[in-house]
Amino acid sequence: ESCVTRKCPAQFGVGGIPNLTLERMYYSITIKILQILIQTIKQKYEDKLMTILREQLIEEIQQIPDERLPEIFDLIHFFRLGLDKVPAKSTDISKFAGAWSDMSDTQFAAYETEWQRRRQQVFVR
Repeated sequence: ESCVTRKCPAQFGVGGIPNLTLERMYYSITIKILQILIQTIKQKYEDKLMTILREQLIEEIQQIPDERLPEIFDLIHFFRLGLDKVPAKSTDISKFAGAWSDMSDTQFAAYETEWQRRRQQVFVR
C-alpha cells in the first residue's frame, strides 16, 4: 500500500496539516513579511528624498534676489491652492468622439490645415 492510498507520516506536519499546505502557509507568511519590509524601506526612502528636495528648494529660493521673491511666492502659493481645486485626472475623452462628424471632408480638411498652421506659429517662436 502506497502513501497515495493511506496517510503517510512524512506527508503530514504539525497538527495533521499536510506538509505541502504548511509550506504554502510559510511561503505566504514570508511573502507578506517581505512586502511589509519593502513598503517600510520605500516609505523611509521617499521621506528622505522629500526632505532632500525640500532642502534643495530652500537653497534655490535663497539664491533668488529679494525683489523677485514676491513673484516666486505668488507662483508657489497659487500652485499650492490649485492642487486643492484640481479635479481627479480623467482620461475619458470619449465625450469628444464624433465631434467633427457633421463636417464635410472639405470643411474638415480646411479646419485641419488651419489648425496645423496655428500650431506651427505657436511652436516655431
